[in-house]
Amino acid sequence: MAGLISATYNQYKNIVTQSGQKIIRKGERGFKDVIKDANKIGSVDIFMDLMKRQPSDRLFTDAEMLAARRTVLALQIEAQKLVNKAKKTGDVADKARAAQAISLEGYASIQLVGAGEALGRGLAVQKIIASPSKARVTAMRQMLSNVNEQNAGPSAIVDANNVDQFVDAYGGEDNLNLFLHFYDQLPVDGSRHNFARRSVMRRGADMLVEIYQSALLSNFLTHSFNFTGNVVHAELLILERFFEGRPKEALAMLGAHGKYFGQALRAGYHALKHERSLSDETTRLDVDMRAVSRQGAGLRNQAEGGGAMESAAANFFDGFGVMMRLAGFRPMIAMDEFSKAMARGMQIEALATRAETDAYRAARQAGDDKATAKSKSEAVYLKTLHSEDTFDEGSEFARMVTFQDDLPGFLGEMSGFMSHPLVKIWAPFYKTPTQVFRRIAERTPLAIAMPTVIRDKIVRGSPAQRREAMSRIMTGTGLAAGIMSLAKGVYGDDICLTGYGPTDPKQRRTWLENHRPYSIGVRNDKGEWEWIGYERYDPISGVLAAAVDTADTLEHADNVEMADDLVLNVGLATMRYVGTALPMTQFIGEMIDIAGSPFAPHDSKVERVRQLLAKQFTNAAIVTGQQIASGGLAPQSLLAQVERYMDPYARSSVPDSRYNYVPGVGMQPELRGVYEALQYARSRTPGLSADLPIGRNRWYEPRFQAEVNYLSDGRARGNIWHTFVPMRVQSLPQAGVINEELERLGLGLRMLSQSMNEPLLKLNGKQYDRYIELYNYPERSEYAKEYFGVDFGGEVPRSSVSRIANMIANNKDYKTRPDMALGGDRNTTPKEKIKMIRGLDAEHKKWAKELMLFEFPDLRAVINQRDSYEKIRGRNPSMILPPSPEEIEAAEAQNERAISPFGIR
Repeated sequence: MAGLISATYNQYKNIVTQSGQKIIRKGERGFKDVIKDANKIGSVDIFMDLMKRQPSDRLFTDAEMLAARRTVLALQIEAQKLVNKAKKTGDVADKARAAQAISLEGYASIQLVGAGEALGRGLAVQKIIASPSKARVTAMRQMLSNVNEQNAGPSAIVDANNVDQFVDAYGGEDNLNLFLHFYDQLPVDGSRHNFARRSVMRRGADMLVEIYQSALLSNFLTHSFNFTGNVVHAELLILERFFEGRPKEALAMLGAHGKYFGQALRAGYHALKHERSLSDETTRLDVDMRAVSRQGAGLRNQAEGGGAMESAAANFFDGFGVMMRLAGFRPMIAMDEFSKAMARGMQIEALATRAETDAYRAARQAGDDKATAKSKSEAVYLKTLHSEDTFDEGSEFARMVTFQDDLPGFLGEMSGFMSHPLVKIWAPFYKTPTQVFRRIAERTPLAIAMPTVIRDKIVRGSPAQRREAMSRIMTGTGLAAGIMSLAKGVYGDDICLTGYGPTDPKQRRTWLENHRPYSIGVRNDKGEWEWIGYERYDPISGVLAAAVDTADTLEHADNVEMADDLVLNVGLATMRYVGTALPMTQFIGEMIDIAGSPFAPHDSKVERVRQLLAKQFTNAAIVTGQQIASGGLAPQSLLAQVERYMDPYARSSVPDSRYNYVPGVGMQPELRGVYEALQYARSRTPGLSADLPIGRNRWYEPRFQAEVNYLSDGRARGNIWHTFVPMRVQSLPQAGVINEELERLGLGLRMLSQSMNEPLLKLNGKQYDRYIELYNYPERSEYAKEYFGVDFGGEVPRSSVSRIANMIANNKDYKTRPDMALGGDRNTTPKEKIKMIRGLDAEHKKWAKELMLFEFPDLRAVINQRDSYEKIRGRNPSMILPPSPEEIEAAEAQNERAISPFGIR
């Protein structure tokens, strides 16, 4: 093509027409003329023309357009210089000047695009100096819109007198630093200034993250817990204000509930209607909340100058975003704005009351009588009540109450990384759980190890900040002391508190059969425990959890030094609570469980981590896809609430496919994670969950998701109130003979293995349910009669529960042993008792496994495949392949040969 163009040009460049003109000639106005005229236009004049330009104004000439592009490019260069200077000096004024320059460049770029789209001869001009891209300008507009809506701030020269006002306009120094950081970290392109330009892929990723997060939040229970948590936190702050020695402020905060209730309702309604706050743009999320919108897609409607097709697409994205956020973000923002308005009013009243009290004391000390002092203090009260500084301080207090305040130091620096779409797959929420951890830690002895408390408040802070920090530590520690006594039965055996529970996986399985983590237990008349969950009422819940877990550690710790290190214990307990009790950190909780299992081999841990990573990725895709496919009306979390009511049984999510692999690659753990995520989605969908096996404990008793009610026809249903009310109540049976003995011995029987203790073997969901059943009730197998040789004097053993319980209660050898040295009997040692229990356990495992191999020939085929490889190579294969029909047929023949009427056990 290039050669053709060159040959054509050479052929015609010297040909002259009849009029005497060349066929190929330059226009009457060339590039040199355009540049010459552009140089005559001053930068200030063209900048003012650009900023004041309206869509109906005349078109820019070619020289004006070139001058405008050159001016915007100069603004970019100047902005980068100021950013570099701010990085070097760290001075707040320099940062403010850099932010001001970025804002000017952004607005000028937006105006320049509008002028360029109306100009027909833009092609020639764009070859001289590159123009800002549409993606850059759209993203710039989206970023700067938040600043503009809050307060554009001073636009004159930044100096020591107005720097604070300018910094506040950008949401504080931390937000200003983040603003400059994002600008500085963006890639540099020699032809275009690419600040805020995002690729189509990144735009799509941001949209998917928003849809995923909104889907996770889209259920009644999540919203009710979030709202209740805000209320609990606010009321706790009133109590702490009282313990600060400020009872009048505490009463003023209490009285603010009625005074600001109407304002809070209006703020909540406005947020519900517009998806936007009346006062600020902060939320408890980590990313831009309106990614699914025309701004996020880089489109304009007709009012913004977009064409018919672009406007239609823009309206589609706006409407689509509204539906995606309808059940998740929108009600969350409304509830948070209600809580923020109420909390802001509480703090405003408290500050006005404090100022009134101080003014009254000052007037009395100056010699004024009571009436004059009261008059002066009331004037100060009104002035403070309507002060802008008081409003700002109240707004910051409100953000703290709703866990929306900025993260400090390293935690804040991590926000950029944690906001990346790929990270959001495994950690969809970062800011809120981190703030929950901080609010909890501030009320425990761990506070003395937090720089934001010990350094910024106690050492360097004002007297008010010091009193606040000490009051929080005192309130939380005092509450924890009483809770530790309650948890250990000091106030009776009919009430107790639980924390995380045993960390040993085997002991934990036994413990969970009769206990609920992070709950208050009350024993009823039948001897059963009713467990009322206290999790998710943060930060009080976290303080209670840390206290109970620390009490358990101090009671059972073998390491004296570890028990003495109270701060470390509290820190570990708090991290465990945040990681396991909050649904937003479920994946982190599963990783904690893996890391905390000292009995699992290294290879098994690695394989499980790979499986969990794939499971979480697939689960994110399913949740997002379901949200999109249902138009935001049937998100998975909402359907799961309906499913828990319709089918209160816990359902197994063990995948059906266990041996699939990618040819030439393998990736069996990843594929198992994918299938596990699919089963998990089925277990949360009404109508599909009923086809899955019921989740059962070690003794084949069904597990329930919540409290169960039975209809007149015998069908089980959940508690309808648990769908809305932020409180979990669950009844569990009192510990039986076996569990009481296991707890007394400190022994835990691990949940039956999904491999039946056969390397590389993996049971699917139905097989695993059958394995648990045959372990407890071997007589239920169709092969039990032949296996145990019943026709020839054999006997099918009783259930495992009855055998172990009978041994514990009635077996003489279990209780005593002959002692030849003493000439009598002695009590058996715990070690001997554990050995006898494990002996019966091993017998039932052996019988269940062998009966399973008869009932499922494919399992025997898998074992044969593994053993054949081991005989040839001297080691097990890296993975098992799905057994072929021929291998299954050979296993069936092997089973037939093995069956004997005399019994084969």
